Amino acid sequence: MSKQVLIATDFSDISANAQLYGAWLSESIGAQIHVVHVFDPDALQVPAPYYFMPAVDDWIKEHTDKARGRAHELLSEIAGTLGPDCVSHFREGKPQEEIVACAEEIKADMIVMGSHGYRGLSRMVLGSVTEYVLRHSECPVVAVKHKKAE
Repeated sequence: MSKQVLIATDFSDISANAQLYGAWLSESIGAQIHVVHVFDPDALQVPAPYYFMPAVDDWIKEHTDKARGRAHELLSEIAGTLGPDCVSHFREGKPQEEIVACAEEIKADMIVMGSHGYRGLSRMVLGSVTEYVLRHSECPVVAVKHKKAE
């Protein structure tokens, strides 16, 4: 049975660095690479007074559909760069919960992800998604920092 490495991406620069590290790590231990992106439809927030207006509803649906489509494209591109045997997983929901669930489903031996996500460095040590995955995953988690310019 071959080893499984799950690389989580949110398409940020930090997760791009995690992809490189995850690919190197997978190659060095002969593991199957899986890459996952979680689309969070709740991330598009509209102020409450406007939320139930039909025009706003249509706008939200249109932009959510565009974002979902673009995420599928980017995930396919990343999987292509990681090799022909890379398996991509597109999920919807809360990123932290879906990453852990995906790892359990594929029986991942390791998760590789950025130390902070797209929303930035708002937390002192780790991003909230990374912290959740570290606490709830049954397999080891490698949190990769952003590579500093030399």
